[in-house]
Amino acid sequence: MSRKYKFIFSAIVVAFLSIAVGLAFVYFGNQDIDAVPQSLEVQKIDSEYCLVAQYNEKYSYRFSIEQKFDDSYYMLSQVDSDTNKLILKEQNLNVVPGNVYRFAVCYLTENKLTSEQSQTVEWVVPNADITINYNSLELDEEMLLWDAVDLVDRYIILCVNDLGETRQFTSVSNMFNLSSLRAGNYRIYVAPYVDAESKEFQYGAGKVFTLRREGQIISARLSDNDLIVTTNDMIERFEVYVNDVLLVTFSEFSVSEQDGIEMTIQNCAFLFDGLTESDKVEIRGLATQFLSESTLVQIIM
Repeated sequence: MSRKYKFIFSAIVVAFLSIAVGLAFVYFGNQDIDAVPQSLEVQKIDSEYCLVAQYNEKYSYRFSIEQKFDDSYYMLSQVDSDTNKLILKEQNLNVVPGNVYRFAVCYLTENKLTSEQSQTVEWVVPNADITINYNSLELDEEMLLWDAVDLVDRYIILCVNDLGETRQFTSVSNMFNLSSLRAGNYRIYVAPYVDAESKEFQYGAGKVFTLRREGQIISARLSDNDLIVTTNDMIERFEVYVNDVLLVTFSEFSVSEQDGIEMTIQNCAFLFDGLTESDKVEIRGLATQFLSESTLVQIIM
């Protein structure tokens, strides 16, 4: 084969390989998005109308915004957001009673790959509605309490942390346990809701609370070369003791929240070489701004 044809053949092979690699990247990259937003709602927070999508800690969000004119919808914008809340006023929408909008959302990876889109939500800008009495809203340890509102079917509770991450809950009574939230600072909103009226949620001003709790280590065990610690909340540092003497302090670990909060301290098993069954090996979590110090728990070797 002449040099000319060898060059052409090599160029064709490189081109095909590039296309194959690109297609494989797109295909397998999209496999990472195994979730679709199951909820998207318009909520009124601090007197501002907001879109709130189902929270997912793995991804950011892409909101689609359309407006209805003469029985047809027209795309206004697609907005990428790091949090699952989008303030509609900041999108230059004409939020006045009677205007009709349609929204959707999908999850978004760092590589700008998207999940399937949520179901669309149509929203007619409404008139004002009732809110709870925020002077009555209190936090008793982990129990949120407020004065009941007459003729209300349920309450929608919105909790926004210092990072702007939003969690939403529903209660059929005027109390709700916040044990599923991590300890920290939250602005908490409660919206009365009447099912038959199907209006958007009216949250009012909200109120700031600090959620504190006792730090607890549920279990600790060695697995291959790693120390795996299961806790009730985000403990930031651990101390390991051998026969009541401090051996080491850990502050770097990976975190998984599949079944509770599981922290993995990697490649540390060598620290326990030479210990016998008669040695007492224990671990405790140190206090943080929002968590108290945990008690000592035995490490299963």
